[in-house]
Amino acid sequence: MDVKVGLGKDLKELVNIITGADLISAKVLADISVAIFKERLKRDMTQKEFADLMGVSQGMVSKWESDNYNFTIETLASICDKLGFDLEIKMENLEDKYRYADIENQYLGWSIKTNIEDLRGIA
Repeated sequence: MDVKVGLGKDLKELVNIITGADLISAKVLADISVAIFKERLKRDMTQKEFADLMGVSQGMVSKWESDNYNFTIETLASICDKLGFDLEIKMENLEDKYRYADIENQYLGWSIKTNIEDLRGIA
């Protein structure tokens, strides 16, 4: 019983420490690392072989795959250029994103995103 109470307290403290920016950053870095790792495996290459292809050290590839490397836009552009990847950075208002998601879930089959204010006369 004490373990649950202690864990709950620790989680509550952690939630107060972690910011939205921390969560966004962690997700983006993890997504990038996974994409690089998957591409290396798809090519059936060791980190060393992949590093040679990319023109970097094996240690750098290891850092890229660790999901803890702070990529610059220039580094990402270079990686994407060498791998034939597209680089898309998307910033969107989360309130709008979830408003649209609610509409799409409520009216199954719709692929058109529309603003909730546009639907007031429909209901």
